Amino acid sequence: THIHTILAIQMERRVHDLAKSPKRSRREENRLDRDQVSSAVQALLAYHKKSRAEKLDLSEEYVLVQIGLKKALGTAKVKPHVITVPHVLRDQPSVCLLVKDSDKSWVKALTVEGTQVGQKKKRPKIDGTRATKRKRREESVFEIGDKDAEKQDPSVAKVISLSKLRTSYARFQARRELRDNYDVFVADDRILPMLTKTLGSTFFSRRKQPIAMDVTRPSALNARILAAATMPNLVLKTGTNCIAINLAHTDMSIDQIIDNIIHGVNSIINDYVPKQWSGVLNVHLKLHDSVALPIWNSTFSVDELPSTTSNTSIEPPKKISNQDTLTSKKKTSIKKT
Repeated sequence: THIHTILAIQMERRVHDLAKSPKRSRREENRLDRDQVSSAVQALLAYHKKSRAEKLDLSEEYVLVQIGLKKALGTAKVKPHVITVPHVLRDQPSVCLLVKDSDKSWVKALTVEGTQVGQKKKRPKIDGTRATKRKRREESVFEIGDKDAEKQDPSVAKVISLSKLRTSYARFQARRELRDNYDVFVADDRILPMLTKTLGSTFFSRRKQPIAMDVTRPSALNARILAAATMPNLVLKTGTNCIAINLAHTDMSIDQIIDNIIHGVNSIINDYVPKQWSGVLNVHLKLHDSVALPIWNSTFSVDELPSTTSNTSIEPPKKISNQDTLTSKKKTSIKKT
């Protein structure tokens, strides 16, 4: 009874403390100063203009955001995450879509030619054998619509089936040319686990792994593909304490770059960083060949600083006498004999 009384008092105190403490929302407020971001962006744009004038190259360049973390990320998925920003990162990207063999006909008609999809096929029940299941997987789900009807705006430059990818792009040189010919790759989420070995390291080293997309819902498929292709893509790596992502480019206006950086950084930290802003060490902006300019630094609390004093007493090393060494040698000699 005495133990139950103590537990009841502790529970009552815990409930009282929780009632007094303010509730924290999942999404914290913005901690970036717009003036600090603006000064960093203006310095990067001035450096870009000067360096490109010396090299006679006025092509655009991405603005890279580096988010330093206090603790390395744990297990992270390799697939890209689409980050929504106010202004698109790519105006007219070339997109390559990877699909199943059975869906290539109607997906190509919809995304490349702009033909609307017909009705969904009514397929009879199967007997459950392995041959019928294989045949069912090879059948198309939707029919191709009327080609003379009003067409939609195409969103994909090329559609490649899984079998075509395994045969025509089996060589390393062919996969590398495929990687360089398109800006963004989108894949059916049903075949995404099979693409890791098929595409190889040439895609993952350049962070061009496909974005997962549900192609079984043809309604607004073109709009979803364009939204994923024009927005920044975040790839998280296991064991790293830095997140790097391109959120803007130098051809944008200053206000557009600032808006993308503020919205993108807050979205990444609030959704993908453990403890949100409490787990962030610093945030920097940089170009490809420029120095990293800080736009936010964390302030350590007293609890996070390493303690200089310790309560544990350090004992001096024990002196070994000659008698101890002799006895140890005798013991080892006895064991050998």
